[in-house]
Amino acid sequence: MYITTATFDNTTESTESTGSSESPELTGSSGSSESTERKNPESPSAPTDTPGVVSQQYAIWRFLQACQSRSQFPVKFNGQIFVAQSGVNPDFRDWGGANWWQNARLAYWNMFNSGDSDLLLSMFEYYLNMLPLAIYRSEIYFNISGGAFWPETQVIFGTYYDSDYGCGSARNGFPTSIPNSRWNRYNYQGGLDLSMLIIDHYNYFQDTNIFKRYLPVVTAVIQFYANRWTELDRNGKIIFFPSQAIETWQCVTYPPVTSDCVTNDTPDIAGLYGVLSRLLALPNGLLPMNFITLCKNLNSRLPPIPTGTKNGNPVFLAGEKLPSGTSNSENPELYVLHPYRVVTAATKQMAVNSYNSRQFKCNQGWCQDLMNAVLLGLTTETMNQVIDRANTAPATGYRFSGFMPHFQDYEPSADHLSNMNTALQWMLVQGDDQTNDVLLFPAWPCKLWNVDFKVRGPLNTVVEGKYVNGKLLDFNVTPASRRNNVKFVACATM
Repeated sequence: MYITTATFDNTTESTESTGSSESPELTGSSGSSESTERKNPESPSAPTDTPGVVSQQYAIWRFLQACQSRSQFPVKFNGQIFVAQSGVNPDFRDWGGANWWQNARLAYWNMFNSGDSDLLLSMFEYYLNMLPLAIYRSEIYFNISGGAFWPETQVIFGTYYDSDYGCGSARNGFPTSIPNSRWNRYNYQGGLDLSMLIIDHYNYFQDTNIFKRYLPVVTAVIQFYANRWTELDRNGKIIFFPSQAIETWQCVTYPPVTSDCVTNDTPDIAGLYGVLSRLLALPNGLLPMNFITLCKNLNSRLPPIPTGTKNGNPVFLAGEKLPSGTSNSENPELYVLHPYRVVTAATKQMAVNSYNSRQFKCNQGWCQDLMNAVLLGLTTETMNQVIDRANTAPATGYRFSGFMPHFQDYEPSADHLSNMNTALQWMLVQGDDQTNDVLLFPAWPCKLWNVDFKVRGPLNTVVEGKYVNGKLLDFNVTPASRRNNVKFVACATM
């Protein structure tokens, strides 16, 4: 993707968005006569114009992902394969050798629109290899046959990170199924996030063999959720208790009590709605009939996603019942946007209200503000956050512009530019989850940035062309039969 500045004359028309190659090439700028300078005095040869910086960082991070996405392990969020600067131990990294799903997943969400199908497979294979252990753990811990869950924090073998599970006397008072660390004691929703990635892979690349290979991961996750919580409310809906809303709202004590724990957390419920609706929309013959029945039954027992009011406006909530204090800085109520995409036209304003009133505002590392903003079509806000990330100077001691600072992880951080690339792609192209249409320019700054692009949308659709000063040039859709399924949200003048 390569961006340059758009320059309009008085006769050029353009529509401002409300808001690659299989890696788009972007041309654009902030529209200002003043260029945005990189915060990197050690690299004077780096571009200093806004579109040049964004384009360079996009390409660099895609390259770095490709360098490390074909091994048998996920991209390491805390230092990647490039930790070398520590004066004590060149293998040292904060958070150690374990993987946090919240962090590890982020490098993979930008691989659909760029067409990097093969880079996703190492993540899927990693979890498929751990599936027998996860199924066995589910049976031993919860007496759930055929179900699987993965801890939020786990070592490469799929077991709990030892400091979270607890060792020796730290296990006193805890049953086998409960880790002694409350930070992720009931955080299971990573399996749903992974399931979304597997389903999206099929929707984008239409590879039935790959989907069937990793479908056992998805079926085991759904089997776990169908049996993990058995208590129903008076309407016959599952009561998700005890649960937690990512790491932000946790159960403070063990055994849990409703006054200081989470009931009906939004990430789990939204995740189930997102995954189940997509499974049930798949073509006939892809899913076994008994699994379809399980999905329909579980879907019928889901409670509504928690909602309420804030400042007089309707909003999504992090959970139906929450403890008084927070422990981290995620916004779990916004999981209705990313990663689960369950917001509809009817609930979009509620999602906008939720975004505007979110408790934690952040544009560093794993923070998801810019992905949520772009899914809402908030063009200027997304663009500014993308620019801010692209202009981040390398970590102390590094000169290469792709090696990002520590933030919440460890330098060079993988999450910072992962999220930038995802948001940048979604500014240019998104898939319509109901129709599988390709939505072009859903949050593109039409009057500021031009773009030379070749991107992939749902159903193996490749769209390429150039948007230059309000004109769409060299436009092509492959296969041609999908041409009418490409919808221009903004920008395009033929």
